[in-house]
Amino acid sequence: MRQTGTVILILALLPLFGVAQEYKSYSVRKDRLVILLSGGELDIVPLTAKAVRVIWSREKAKPDSELILINKPPAPAFHCSERASALLLSTGAVTVSFDKATGAIDYQDVSGRVFLREKAGSRKLRPDSVMGEPCFVAEQSFESPGDEYLFGLGQFQDGNFNLRTEYRRF
Repeated sequence: MRQTGTVILILALLPLFGVAQEYKSYSVRKDRLVILLSGGELDIVPLTAKAVRVIWSREKAKPDSELILINKPPAPAFHCSERASALLLSTGAVTVSFDKATGAIDYQDVSGRVFLREKAGSRKLRPDSVMGEPCFVAEQSFESPGDEYLFGLGQFQDGNFNLRTEYRRF
């Protein structure tokens, strides 16, 4: 009986071990919200009123050159605010909410409806290497309602468009 109680306690505490990104502080820059966590830095960068880029880095050093967004548009108007439990970055169309306790991010439209929710503790960077060069393996998960359709991975020509119940092995 005692062993069963110990197993239940360990299983109940597992989510706490996965959340290694404890909130420390934040700052607002002219083009982004910078959140310092115990495991690195999380930047929330508004690109347009409807597009937000999230950059998670464990290292203080940033890359010398940008490989994804080479033509950087000017930052749209945005507003940051702090609540007891969350940090918010709002543009004219979306609000990004960072939960201080869990580290998870929610994305809301102007009516306050959450249209994307990150699973708490799922944002991970694991050190690795490719051809002898150091890199990180990235992992992140999002909540997905049971009736949501998931499209993508167009390289498969098998006729399956909704990949919700499909298993793909690469």
